[in-house]
Amino acid sequence: MNNQPQSLISYGEKVQYGLVQKNEREMRKNATNEFDENDPISLKSYLDTILPPKESTEEGQIYMQFVSCEPADKTNVIQLSKSLENQMKIRQAKETGLCNNREEIYSECFDELIRQVTINSLQRGELLNHVKDQMKETINYYQKLYESSMAFAMRKVLREQKKKSKLMARESKLEMDIEQLQKEIELKEKELVKKENDDKEKRQANNEDHQEDCKNISADCQQKLDTIREKLTTAKK
Repeated sequence: MNNQPQSLISYGEKVQYGLVQKNEREMRKNATNEFDENDPISLKSYLDTILPPKESTEEGQIYMQFVSCEPADKTNVIQLSKSLENQMKIRQAKETGLCNNREEIYSECFDELIRQVTINSLQRGELLNHVKDQMKETINYYQKLYESSMAFAMRKVLREQKKKSKLMARESKLEMDIEQLQKEIELKEKELVKKENDDKEKRQANNEDHQEDCKNISADCQQKLDTIREKLTTAKK
C-alpha cells in the first residue's frame, strides 16, 4: 500500500511536451465542431477540457500527463472505493465537520466517476459534470454567505466589545465618583458632628454665663432692696 498522497483520477503515461503539440495539431485537423461520443478524438478533447492534464518537469524536459480514456469496470470502481478510504487516512481527513482535505479527496473521486461515466456515455458525462458545476456554485454561494455572516458576526462582536469597554470605563468612573462622594459625605458628617459639639459647648457656656449674670443681677437687686428697706426702717424711727 502506497502511503503517499495520490490523485484518485486515472491518468495515462507521461508524454513529452513536444509530442503533445504534434498530437494536438493532428487532432485539430480531424476535429469536428461538436462532440461525438463515438469519436475517440472528440471524447479525449472533452475529457481534457473538464479534467486538464498535469504538467511536470524532469531533467529539464516538460512532460504532460493526460487523463486516461480507458473504460472502467466493476474492479476499477471497487479499487476507487479502496483508494478513497486510503487517501482519507493518508491525508488525515476529518470524517465530519469542515475539512479541506476531505473536500479535495471527494472532489477527485467525483471527477474520476465523471471520467468513467463520460467514456461510456458522453451525454451522461456532460450532465454529471454540469451537476458537479452546479454543486460547486451552490457550495461557493454558501461559503460566501458563511464568510459574510462570520464577518458580520465579528463586526458585531467588536462593536459589542467596544461598547462593553465603554460601559466598563463608565462603571469604573462612576465607582470612583461614588467613592469620592462617600469620602465627602463622611467629611461633611464629621464637620457636622464637630459643629454640633461646638454649638453645644457654646450654648452650655452661654447658659452658664447667663445663669451667673442672673445670679449677680439677682444678688445686686436683693442688696439694693435690702438697702432701701434698711433706709425706710431708719426713717420711720
